[in-house]
Amino acid sequence: MAEAKKKKKVLLTPCPAYDIAGTEGWLEEMAAEGWLLCKDSIFGVWATFEAREPGDTRPVRYRLDAAGEATGWIFGNSRPDEEKVTAYQEMGWEYVTFHGEFYLYRSFDPEAAELNTDPKVQAIALKDVGRRIKNQLFSLIFWLVLYPLARLSGSFWMLVLALGSPFMAVFSLSFILSAGGNLRGILHLRQVKKRLKAGEAILSKPVSARKSRAYRAWWAADILLSAAWVIMAFQFAMADLDGRYTHPLAGYIDEIGVPTLMTMDADGEPVYENWARDGEGKVEVHTDWLGSWYRTEESGAATLADGTVFSGGLYVDYIETRFDWMAEAAAREYARFDWWQNGLNVLWGISRQEALPLPDLGVDYAAAYTDIFPTVVLAEGNRMVRFYFYDVNETVDYIDLAEIYAKALKDGGEKGVG
Repeated sequence: MAEAKKKKKVLLTPCPAYDIAGTEGWLEEMAAEGWLLCKDSIFGVWATFEAREPGDTRPVRYRLDAAGEATGWIFGNSRPDEEKVTAYQEMGWEYVTFHGEFYLYRSFDPEAAELNTDPKVQAIALKDVGRRIKNQLFSLIFWLVLYPLARLSGSFWMLVLALGSPFMAVFSLSFILSAGGNLRGILHLRQVKKRLKAGEAILSKPVSARKSRAYRAWWAADILLSAAWVIMAFQFAMADLDGRYTHPLAGYIDEIGVPTLMTMDADGEPVYENWARDGEGKVEVHTDWLGSWYRTEESGAATLADGTVFSGGLYVDYIETRFDWMAEAAAREYARFDWWQNGLNVLWGISRQEALPLPDLGVDYAAAYTDIFPTVVLAEGNRMVRFYFYDVNETVDYIDLAEIYAKALKDGGEKGVG
């Protein structure tokens, strides 16, 4: 007769893996209630249990053993080396699964010697676990904060306007929860190591209902927020790839409060290079309740009102914000990032940036420097602009353009030259 299928159930873990005492206490409590953890059965925060055989009342001990390497189903080890598994088995301990940065063992023999009897040795093993959690935190900060900022010229406010304040609110809460979890793990392990070094042993203890509810609520919020911002980021990426944010410049001339080649040309019809954006001026537009961001890229020739011919490229970032302080903060971020990026170039011996003098333009913030091409950053009131250009005829000077753009910011709409 076929053996009856054992009853199983899946539960959320009540505490993070680094809470050694709590995890061991919970699993032993489950065993006392008639449920044993299945082999290779913890996936993230989900644990699968199977019912014990009727009449099986053997005492069960669970022990978390700090892994000496990264664990995981895909990018880490999901099982300790066989030599260690065999040695522990001879001591009366069977390998069950990995959980976080630990390997989990179980014993039904009350006489089996403890796996770790020297608290100071345990403290040394936990040091590696703490280091890997720190690395996870640093990776989180790099990929979710530093890298996106670097991709968007280091401007936090440009990132807010590009992705939208709803996305940034969800993302920020998710990041705080995720980073907070890593930070709590680092601090918790630090306290555990301190007690171990003092000679104290880790004693299993049940997780309180309040602590369990708090952890599960934190986990659920983290998962939901992470899923939400990933979906929103995917939608943004698809829209960007489809070109939904890029439009013909002519349709946005009245919205952009600073000069473009189109507005600087005496006839409003500059001659664009055929290779540049399909032979016409383009603008990338992002709007949010906090403000609007316009990025124009134009390459061609424009005849100015005084007959001067500008021939080259003009690249403009123009931002209007709801609050004045945001515009100046965005301007300073642009300039700061350009200088920071140049600092990296200095390390490679290819520094190309130097400060350029500017007259008093009468605006809240002004900076000029070379960054391959002359670059000017200005802010006045709730508006800021950063532009760089090249003029093959060398008929237009950066100071001339700086004065034109400063006047446009102060006048609030005068975008021509004459």
